[in-house]
Amino acid sequence: MDLSAYETMERNRLIALIAGPALFLGLLALPTPVGLSIEAHRAMAVFALCIVWWFTTPVDLPVTALLGLALVSILGVLPAPEVFSYFGNQAIFFVIGVFLVAAVMMRTGLSARLALVLLSRLAIDEDRLAAGILVLATGLCSVIVSHAAAAILLPIVLDVLRALKQEHGSAFARRAVLSMAWGTVLGSNLTLLSSARASLALQLRDAHVASLGVDVSSTAVTFGSFVTASLPLVVLGFVPVYYVLKWAFPPTNVPMEPAVRMLRARVRELGPMQQQEKTTIAIVGIMVVAIVLFGEQYGLGSLALAISSLLFFFRVITWKEVERWVNWGVILLYGGTIALGKVLGVTGAAEWIVTDLLPLQNVSPWAFVAVYTWGAMILTELISNSGVVVLLLPIGLQVATQLGIDPSVLVFLTVFPTGMSCAMPTGTPAMAMVMGTGFVHPRDTVVRGVLMDHILWLILLGVAFFLWPLLGISLG
Repeated sequence: MDLSAYETMERNRLIALIAGPALFLGLLALPTPVGLSIEAHRAMAVFALCIVWWFTTPVDLPVTALLGLALVSILGVLPAPEVFSYFGNQAIFFVIGVFLVAAVMMRTGLSARLALVLLSRLAIDEDRLAAGILVLATGLCSVIVSHAAAAILLPIVLDVLRALKQEHGSAFARRAVLSMAWGTVLGSNLTLLSSARASLALQLRDAHVASLGVDVSSTAVTFGSFVTASLPLVVLGFVPVYYVLKWAFPPTNVPMEPAVRMLRARVRELGPMQQQEKTTIAIVGIMVVAIVLFGEQYGLGSLALAISSLLFFFRVITWKEVERWVNWGVILLYGGTIALGKVLGVTGAAEWIVTDLLPLQNVSPWAFVAVYTWGAMILTELISNSGVVVLLLPIGLQVATQLGIDPSVLVFLTVFPTGMSCAMPTGTPAMAMVMGTGFVHPRDTVVRGVLMDHILWLILLGVAFFLWPLLGISLG
C-alpha cells in the first residue's frame, strides 16, 4: 500500500471514529420524543453509535459491540447485572460448541481429507471440477460454520490452480475461487451449524416471544424445522449459482491431469484415516443427532457444550489448541450484539420505532416480507451479517407482531437474506478471502454478485410464498 492510500485510509478511519460519538451525543442532546422513555432514548443513541461503527469499522466489530454494552449500563438504561446477564445466553454457548467442532475438523485434517478425496474424483473437466468445489463448499457448511469451510477449502483450491498453472486473470481461476466462496455463502443457510448468525437470530426471537408472555419452548425453532425451511432455498439456489459462474467465466479447455495427480498425491500423503478423525466423525454425528432429537427439550447451547466436551475427554483436541483455532472475537461480537438487541426490545425502543416512526400500520404482510428481505440482503453487502441481524430483527419482530407474522418465520426471513452476500468482501469472510488471493477483484463480482444476490432473493420469495406453506411453514 502506497503512502497516499494509507493516509486516505487513516483519514477515513478518523472521520468514522469521530462520526459515531458525534451522532451519539447529538441524539442524547435532543429532547426525548413523545411516547419514548428516557431509557429507550438513550438505548437508541447507543445503538446509533454502534451502527455507524459497524458500517465504517474504525475499530474492530467486537470492540464496538462490547462498548455499546458498557454504555447501556453506564447511562442507566438498565441495571448492570441485567445488561450483562444477556451476554451469557444459550446462543453464545451453542456458537462455542459449533466453533469447537470446526476447530477439531481443521486440526485433525478430517475436513481437508474429505475435500481432497472428493475433488480428486471430480477433476475430470472444468465444469465438473467447478461443480465439485461448489458442492463441497455448500455441503461442508452442513456441519461447520461457513467461514471455517472457506478457510479449509481455499488453500486446496489454490493448490489446484497452481498445479494447473492458472495465472491471475484466468477465467477458470476466477470461476474456481468464486465457486468456493459462493458455495459457502449458499451453504451458510443450510443448518443451525452453518453460521453463528442463526443462533443470534434465535436468541433475539426467543427474547421477543418471552416479552409477549408466550412460552418460548412451545414455539421454538428446532434443528429440523430450520433445515425444512432452508433446504429448498439451498437446493434451488445451487443451479443458478453454477450457471451464472459458468456464463461469467466460460470453460477454456484447461487440462485436468496435473490437478488430478496433485490431489491424489495429497490424499496418499494423508495415509489411512487416523483414530482422531474417526472419533471426530462419531462425536459430530452424536451432536447432530442430539440437537435434532433433544435440542428443543434441553437447549442447543447445553447440548453443544456437553457433547463437544467429549472432544477433550478423548484427547482429540487440547484447550491450548482451541485457543489457537477458535475465533473468540466473533463470540464476543455475538454476545454483545445479542445483548444490545435485547436492550432495544426491553426498553421499548424497537416498538416505538415501529409504531411511531415507521408508517407500517397498513402494510400487507407480503409487501413487508419483500421489502424486509431485500433490505437485509443489501445491507449484508455493506456490513457484517451479524450486524444486519441485530439491526433489523428487533424492529422486524415488532412489525411481525402487528401484522400477524409468526416470529419463527421472521427468523428464517432474516437469517437467509443475510446469507446472500456474493458481491462485496465486507459481507462475508469467504468473499474477503478470495479477494485477498489476487485472482478475483471487485470488478469481477460487483455486477455478477449483485445479480446473484437478486436471483437468490427471488428464489427465497418463491420458496416462502409457495413451498413453505406446503411444508407446514406459513407466515401467520
